[in-house]
Amino acid sequence: MDYFTVEELHRIAVELLRNGEELQNILDRKDSPGLLERIPSLLSALCETVSRLHELLGDPNSPLADVVRRAAGIQYSAVGHLERFLTEHSNTLKSLGISPVFVDRVRDVLREQVDARGEHDLENPEILDPEVVEIVRDFSTLVCEVSRIPEVTREMLEGVAEGVIGTALVVVDITSAATVAPHDFTGWTLVKVIKSVWSGTTKIRRAIGRLKEAIAFFRGHKETERRQAELKKRPPAKSPLDKKSR
Repeated sequence: MDYFTVEELHRIAVELLRNGEELQNILDRKDSPGLLERIPSLLSALCETVSRLHELLGDPNSPLADVVRRAAGIQYSAVGHLERFLTEHSNTLKSLGISPVFVDRVRDVLREQVDARGEHDLENPEILDPEVVEIVRDFSTLVCEVSRIPEVTREMLEGVAEGVIGTALVVVDITSAATVAPHDFTGWTLVKVIKSVWSGTTKIRRAIGRLKEAIAFFRGHKETERRQAELKKRPPAKSPLDKKSR
């Protein structure tokens, strides 16, 4: 595992969170022209960042691969540590300079996933699977596609925003685990990584579904407009009653 890779992943985590926060601000304050003007450059930056993240995570010597090896296919869980789990994540996000409002938003996402009713209940044993690399790849492909669309819709932006939060959840704990000394690498460290990665993966999957639907709707709408424009260009059809006089 390369020290510089860990540093770059840390930088990516910060970029994802800050860009995700800015994108959410755009969605929350859609009437602000200054924010709306930032959309193209913001999407372009996210395309580059998520694509680079996929490249780093896919390396066989990446921090993700290292954590997968350490987990060794063993299922991990933690009983009675929900508030500790959420508080430690909140503290990590705050240390990255993320605003309290966005920290609370990410914390709510985590709670939804890991509490007793969540898909990745903290007390339910799970293993770590490198499948997340493929999911990040699929998300990066869609983000880059959206970044090339001149007329981005709100539904597209919402999909990107959801996926960015999920992607940040994946990378933050992987990066944190990579900085833990081998003798301090405990089961709790693995629990945090596994639950965060799966929580983030679930959000990314949902985002992928939303983006595919939004892009398909956009393409269908544009195809309809194209056909209507072609029809308008054609000369009006002659009525069979319009006969030439002899």
